[in-house]
Amino acid sequence: MQLVSVKGSPYAARVRLAIYRKDLPVEIVFPPREGLKAPEFLALNPIGKIPVLVLDDGSTLPESNVILDYLEDVFPAPSLRPAVAELRAKARLLAQLGDVYVFAALGQLFRQVDPARRDAETVARGAAALGKSLGYVELHLGPGPFAVGEDYSLADCSLAPVLALADILARHLGLPDPFTTPKLAAYWAALQADPVTARVLAEIAEGMAKMLAK
Repeated sequence: MQLVSVKGSPYAARVRLAIYRKDLPVEIVFPPREGLKAPEFLALNPIGKIPVLVLDDGSTLPESNVILDYLEDVFPAPSLRPAVAELRAKARLLAQLGDVYVFAALGQLFRQVDPARRDAETVARGAAALGKSLGYVELHLGPGPFAVGEDYSLADCSLAPVLALADILARHLGLPDPFTTPKLAAYWAALQADPVTARVLAEIAEGMAKMLAK
């Protein structure tokens, strides 16, 4: 199998986290040099987005959460799904909070990365929205060290790239540290200290640095 991925994409990063965490036989490859609109890539995913998982028979699976579920079904050990139903629900909740609320705030901020087009009021609104959405994550985080407790889960695969993007954009825009609430600060520290997560955080930082430099 192959995962078509780019380093700066938080959606691709969550799948790489699962692959690295489970030590799966999945090759990480990049899109064609011509980009996501190249016919070669659109033949794999007509939606024109990454990540895409190319299966051994040549068929493909797009959409990061679908890919995560597939990999978990095919390679159930070590499991990234909590064993208890309540914790599985909390893991899905935390992943959704990141996808729906935190990403919406980050979208506002991402549109302000160019200093020539930056609007201070829009940045302030985006920062406020980010703080509010991260408050939702803080509310539902478990006792740690990871999102729903002692064991790494799919929630961590989803949240770690989102928080990485929040950290990068906050620093790029000169905003305060977004991780000051108690559980969120401890969780972010735990993610950075985890070797597998740190590997992906470094990949995201490298990809975003290239993107922000353009």
